[in-house]
Amino acid sequence: DSKKLGNSSSKFKNSIVPNVGIGTTSPNASLQVAGSFSTKLHAQSSNYTLTATDSIVTANASGGALTMTLPTAVGLQGIQYTIKKVDGSANSVAVATTSGQTIDGVPAVSLSSQYQYLTVVSDGANWDIINTNVVVASTNTPNAFSFTNITGQSLGVLVASNSPTITGFTGTLVASVTGGGGPQISVNGSGNWSTSAAIQSGQTVQIRLTTSGAVNTALTATVTIGTVQANWQVTTLSGALQIFVTANGYFGNFGGLTGADATCQSEAGAAGYSGTYKAVMSDDTTSALSRLTLSYPIVNAYNGSTVAATNLWNGSLNNTILQPNGSSSNHLWSGTGSDGNLSSGNTCNSWTSNSGSYDGVYGNNGAGLSNWLAINFDPCYYAFNIVCIQQ
Repeated sequence: DSKKLGNSSSKFKNSIVPNVGIGTTSPNASLQVAGSFSTKLHAQSSNYTLTATDSIVTANASGGALTMTLPTAVGLQGIQYTIKKVDGSANSVAVATTSGQTIDGVPAVSLSSQYQYLTVVSDGANWDIINTNVVVASTNTPNAFSFTNITGQSLGVLVASNSPTITGFTGTLVASVTGGGGPQISVNGSGNWSTSAAIQSGQTVQIRLTTSGAVNTALTATVTIGTVQANWQVTTLSGALQIFVTANGYFGNFGGLTGADATCQSEAGAAGYSGTYKAVMSDDTTSALSRLTLSYPIVNAYNGSTVAATNLWNGSLNNTILQPNGSSSNHLWSGTGSDGNLSSGNTCNSWTSNSGSYDGVYGNNGAGLSNWLAINFDPCYYAFNIVCIQQ
C-alpha cells in the first residue's frame, strides 16, 4: 500500500497509492516527508493579491503601508498562506480579504511590527488562522463616526475632510472608501493616501477627493470600517465665481505664475474668502485664458456685484473689481491682452524680475473700461496690484 518516491517526480492518485513517502519506505500518512522540503517564497514591496501559486509572502512596507489581499476562499479549501512583515518601519501590512469574507471573524489583520506573521487556511468559505504572533481584533464594529459635509467648493480641485477618531474595537480593521471624485483615505495623518488601509482603535481617518468640474454639483464618498459606514458630501459653488483685487501692490518678481497664485491664495485667506484662487495673469508661455477655469456670473467677492455676466474676456467689466475693504486700485499687473491671451515679452520675464530691464503689461481697473487687462506697460520695479479669481 506504500511506495517510496525518492527523487521521482511521479504523480499518484489516492485510489492507487493511499500513502506516499518521500525519503521513507513506510509512510504513516497520505504524504510523509522524511527530510526537508521547499515552498515558494514571494517578496513584495507594493500592494498585492495572493494567487493559488503563492505560499509564503514577505512584505516590505518601508516605502509605505501595504495591503496583502487573500484570494477568495471559495474553491481553495485547505490551501495555506503565510504572510510576514520583514521591515522595521512603522508602516503596517494589512492582510485583507475579498468578497466579504473574514479571517477568524474579522475582515483583516494588521501586521504592525517587524517579523509579525500570519498563517491562514481556507475552509472553503472564509479563512482560519492556524499560526500567528499577532493579537487579532475580537470585534469588527467600531463606534459610529461622521464627516462634516462642505459646500461652495471650487471646481475640479482636491479637497480634504475633517479627521474623526475611530474607536470601539480591538485589534485591527480595514478602512476603505468608495464614491465620486476618486476618493482616497489616510489613516492617523500618515500622509499615505489609498483606497484602503489598516486602522486601529484610537486612530483617525481622513478623506480627500477631487470636486466636480460642474457648478452646484455634489459628490459623495463612503468610508467603511468593519460594519460601520459614514458618508462625506462635497458640493461645488453655486455658479457665481468670486473675484477681487489684492489689498497690496507687488513688484514684478512674484516667482512666476505659481508665486502669483500663492499671493492670491494668501490674500484670499486673509480676507476670509473660501476656495482656491489664481491670478488673472499670463506669462511668456501660458495665457490667463488657457489656465483659468471660469463659470458665470463672475461677482465681486466683497459685495456680490456682477463683474462679468457672460464673458470676462470681452474687454469690458460690468462693475469695478473691488479690494477686500471695498476700495479699488487702478493699475493691475496682467501680462495679458484684453482677450485673455498672453502678451509675450511683457511679463517681467515671466514674473521673475523687479528690474527696470524688463517691462510688464498692466490694466486699468474700472466699470465699462475695455482696457482693464491691458492699457500700457511699465518697468517691473513698479508695485501694482493683481486680480485674483476663484477656481
